[in-house]
Amino acid sequence: MCNTSQLFATAFVPMYIYIQTSKHTKMKKFTNLKKSKKILVIFTLGILSTINLFSQGAENAYSFSGNPDAVEFGNVNFGFTNQLTIMGWIKWTIDPETGDNWANIVTINDENRSDYGQFWIQHDRKNEKLEFALDVDGKRQFIWSNTKMEKGKWLHFAATYDGNVQKLYINGIEEAHKNRNGDIRSYETDFAFTIGKWAAYGGDRYFNGELDEISIWK
Repeated sequence: MCNTSQLFATAFVPMYIYIQTSKHTKMKKFTNLKKSKKILVIFTLGILSTINLFSQGAENAYSFSGNPDAVEFGNVNFGFTNQLTIMGWIKWTIDPETGDNWANIVTINDENRSDYGQFWIQHDRKNEKLEFALDVDGKRQFIWSNTKMEKGKWLHFAATYDGNVQKLYINGIEEAHKNRNGDIRSYETDFAFTIGKWAAYGGDRYFNGELDEISIWK
């Protein structure tokens, strides 16, 4: 387990996201990353020395082996309004169905309440699909990928909300969306930002696998 408040921010505004795998580089365009958007934070997990580093092609990724491997950033207020994009690479290193139910990737959840927070990139109960849950105007709603999770297979996710539609992309292809509008739930002092688990009641829903290039945009 690692606690850190070191976050990196930049005003760089790309219209394209370059996706690197161990074999090749692809260029994908996410249509709702408009010029008005800016990157809020990129998580450079290289600063987290307690998690094992290995090479993912030309890039680096980190390995999480379940409880207690996770990253806890504590109470972080990103100042969300009605726009949000979360992206990253994910690979399971065990059979997903044998892991913690609803295994979390990156989440802002209350430390003392279940399913109460701002956003959740996690899985469904049996870890068959990726889930993007978002609280807008006090209503938590979620969408799922069509792609099923597999041991040993890298995939890229992008979860977006532009104030009108909540979407989930897998490997650059939109797999789910829900029409809704309003503001993302405002920050509260008990909201905790975590990678590899969620914060409720001390934390569970641990992830077993590798993560790379986790980023949040607004």
